[in-house]
Amino acid sequence: MDVSTPTPKRKLLRFTASIALVLAVLTSVRGDALDATASRHEAVDATTTVVGATRDEAAMVEWALDLYLSKGLDVRPITVMFHPRDAGWEPCLGAVAYYRSQSRTVDMCNSTRPDHERRHWILHEFGHAHTFATMSSSERSSFTEASAASSWKDKDDLWLDRGQERAADVVAWGLNPSPSPIFWMQDLDCHHVGELFGTLTGRATNHSC
Repeated sequence: MDVSTPTPKRKLLRFTASIALVLAVLTSVRGDALDATASRHEAVDATTTVVGATRDEAAMVEWALDLYLSKGLDVRPITVMFHPRDAGWEPCLGAVAYYRSQSRTVDMCNSTRPDHERRHWILHEFGHAHTFATMSSSERSSFTEASAASSWKDKDDLWLDRGQERAADVVAWGLNPSPSPIFWMQDLDCHHVGELFGTLTGRATNHSC
């Protein structure tokens, strides 16, 4: 018999060894993945899902959700997907973050940005979830006028000139205890933005002007 041809017994042993190796690799990879995202089970509840997050990113989601819930604003159920740097901006359609209303999913593509910016964008996208779910057509029209926006969501308008973006940003600004001025509407007076926040949420802001 040609010794280069394995016997059935040798084939079985090799097959068994191969399966063991694959399982070991998968277990190792799965362990690494769970370690990187383990805090998602601590940071969110059964109606909030975090995908691809590190511990710090999961903590950002928990922080944002707690701010909403502290005001009685429940944006759940919701899913937050953190995309890796090599995925680029495509998952967010060219933006730093994107909210998909039909699936209630937030895509995060700004992994290289500072943490305070990333926290803002989570608050902002949660703001979309809140306004999409609570605002009527007439309320959207009224807010567009009150916020000096050009339209509610005309894609030909600049981001800053769209009412739906201003609404989400106003909610994010009002909830953030330490908001950065670069994110909210620079052409609007701080007190005016506070009034808009009250209109959108029925609550007072978490900071003063």
